[in-house]
Amino acid sequence: MPERERDDIQSLLMEIRERLASMETKLESYTKIEDTAMEAYNIAKQNERDIQELRSTLAKVTYTAVTAILIPIATWLLGHVSF
Repeated sequence: MPERERDDIQSLLMEIRERLASMETKLESYTKIEDTAMEAYNIAKQNERDIQELRSTLAKVTYTAVTAILIPIATWLLGHVSF
């Protein structure tokens, strides 16, 4: 094999190695991006559950507060109103 052809092949192999290294680096960063996205998704799902729990608690507190206000008013009215 002539030396010129061998140099061309070596040059081509070197370029292929460089491109492969570049692709491996990009794939590693995609894996990191995927991990970050999955972590963000899990946090969002937990936040969704927490928000639902807060809404439920807020509803219970609201009902309790309204009841705590209305029962004394109703009791006072019943004591002062003649039927």
